[in-house]
Amino acid sequence: MTGVIDKPVFSFGELLVLLDVEGVGAWSATLPTPAEASELSRTGLRGTAPCVEFHGACRFRTGLAHLYDPPHADLVVSPAHVMLSIR
Repeated sequence: MTGVIDKPVFSFGELLVLLDVEGVGAWSATLPTPAEASELSRTGLRGTAPCVEFHGACRFRTGLAHLYDPPHADLVVSPAHVMLSIR
């Protein structure tokens, strides 16, 4: 996410916290590594090093589940990119 001056408004981790994704913790860099991202959904990694990737559904906190149905979200993390899809 960028603001008017093309500087990040908040980090990817902060975005996940704002979306109420469960399991977001401290990461070693601005974007998560595949191993760090796999902690978000407890799904294993795919591939062999150095071409390891994570692809799985994000789990949302259940504190407000009585107010709304959580969205369906998939997270893909590889050494080359990070993609979050929300439906």
